[in-house]
Amino acid sequence: MARLSYQRELSSWWLLPLMLSGLHAGTIAIFLKKTFAGVEGVSSWQLDFAVSILAASKAIGFLASFLWASVSRGKRKVRFIVALQLLTSAAVAFIAFAPRNGFGMWMVTGLCILSWTIWSGVITLRTGVWRANYADAYRPDIASRIMIVDGLVMAVAGLMIGKSLDYDPMTFRYLFVAMGCMGVIGAALYRKMPFRHERQHLATERAADKKQRPSLSPIVIARVLRDDRWYRGYLTCMFMMGFGNLMLHPILTIALADEFNVGYGSGIAISTVIPAVFMMLSIPFWSRRLERMHVIDFRAVHVWSFALVSTLVLLGVWYHQVTLLYFAAMCLGIGYGGGVLAWNLGHQHFAPPDRDAEYMGVHITLTGIRGVIGPIIGVQLYLLLSSWTNQTTAFVSCFSVCLATNLLGATGFVLLSRSRRRFASTG
Repeated sequence: MARLSYQRELSSWWLLPLMLSGLHAGTIAIFLKKTFAGVEGVSSWQLDFAVSILAASKAIGFLASFLWASVSRGKRKVRFIVALQLLTSAAVAFIAFAPRNGFGMWMVTGLCILSWTIWSGVITLRTGVWRANYADAYRPDIASRIMIVDGLVMAVAGLMIGKSLDYDPMTFRYLFVAMGCMGVIGAALYRKMPFRHERQHLATERAADKKQRPSLSPIVIARVLRDDRWYRGYLTCMFMMGFGNLMLHPILTIALADEFNVGYGSGIAISTVIPAVFMMLSIPFWSRRLERMHVIDFRAVHVWSFALVSTLVLLGVWYHQVTLLYFAAMCLGIGYGGGVLAWNLGHQHFAPPDRDAEYMGVHITLTGIRGVIGPIIGVQLYLLLSSWTNQTTAFVSCFSVCLATNLLGATGFVLLSRSRRRFASTG
């Protein structure tokens, strides 16, 4: 069944990333920044604020993770996931009909948020399907292969989107419809996914005490964090480290357009294509390490890649060297390679099987909170500083804050890893 599950999931995952390729923060933010620049009724402040919202759109959607964990409780997971995939495909296709004016700018932003809100349910529930179908020892390897496909498709799709928009920005009307169609086909293929021991799993969910059921209440988050010391520490360090990453990306999008004046292709290459390629190449390296390590120890090594990214971006803007931004994109992809595995599977180092969705829901919700706050604070900080000083100094100051936050989170993971190992050796 594991082999059958893998074959069927992989077949659908050649198409579903195509549907999502236009929604990734780097791609959609570059598209919005350049397509709606200079449009009547859209000020530069409004456009930059919309860019920050788009950078936060995936995280905003993740705030609904507890909704999906709760609503899907006791329901057949694959069928539920397919329905969410189809709804996401429809939302993506509707972006093609956005007019090129102020309303269209906010329409694109709203549909992007809606798409990620629906898709957060797929991410929340998918890990439960993986846990049911794949043994613990093989899960990181199988997940890594799926993520490699995701990275390959994202890179190729991002390159094609950039070239198409450089040729004619209005081709987005055809591109997003095509993406929606790919999502529908991918969902049809995913319908054939099995779910091992599904009856027992659903019976356990339905019989669970109400206090253990996922809900939208903050009490659920507080309970999980209170009861699980190591998960609490893990998510605290994730919050600090991730905050710097999420601040960086929308400011980098603005810098690429305003400071370096790059085109669609170059902007999407730096923000999406190059990271996707290096993510794909680095996933096997990180997968082998995650198989042998607790996720806390894994993160204590892995997160320094993001500190390097912030350093390269800071130096690139300081010395006005776009070449350094290309190197930063490579390092970002290497960081993503480990991050995408640990992000999807890390909670399973802490969660009991019947509380998988609940632990993932806490993880996604906290990702959503920092993802909403980080990009907006980052862009607002840039706008404030740029009103006081020159543009380059404002960018350098913002990227310095991103680097400091990354270093704080990375140091936290190192200290947490040492504490866990001491506890394991004495306990």
